[in-house]
Amino acid sequence: MSGASWPDHQVEPDGPFWPASPALPPVWQRPPYNGARYGLPPAGPGSLANPWARLGARILDGLILSPLAFICLAPLFIYLAANINKFPPPNQSNNTAAFPTGFIVGLYSLFFVCFLLEIALSVVWEAVATRTWGRTPGKAILHIRPIKVTANQVRFERMSKGTCWGRAAAYFGFNLVSVLGLLDVLWCLWDEERQCLHDKVAGTVVVND
Repeated sequence: MSGASWPDHQVEPDGPFWPASPALPPVWQRPPYNGARYGLPPAGPGSLANPWARLGARILDGLILSPLAFICLAPLFIYLAANINKFPPPNQSNNTAAFPTGFIVGLYSLFFVCFLLEIALSVVWEAVATRTWGRTPGKAILHIRPIKVTANQVRFERMSKGTCWGRAAAYFGFNLVSVLGLLDVLWCLWDEERQCLHDKVAGTVVVND
């Protein structure tokens, strides 16, 4: 599916409900399951995706994008090969003072540039894939996709460019800081709506397709 249009899926009826307290007149409330506040079904198509499915999709996307990492690091390998003569003899290899200062500065600077380039290209890839197909290939394989939520309502349609770019930038931006990156992906394990931090920034949830 392209994500431009979605078939209707059956959402659970408004029940079963139950009284909030037997000592009070019946006050009906929605059953407490993930996604209930958005009117999503508790399971099946349209329900909130399992965190493990989301993790699997990220791993698959990482494998698909692995050639990109090698391409981005190619200048670093070329730099090392061109400066192989600056490496000290084996008996001095553990002595950082044996390396010329210019070589060390150039090495770290190039690594930083290559890392930022990989992050930037990853943001572009995820944003464009989500906008074009409604999800990344990893999510397509595991039949999940992100959707926009506004005012406690979900919109089963292709997300806007701004949402796609914002969501991708938030995810990879959090990953620039190791602690935030870890907290981001773990957040959906205890969040009421199974949202990661980048979902909260972009106002999205991930559902089963």
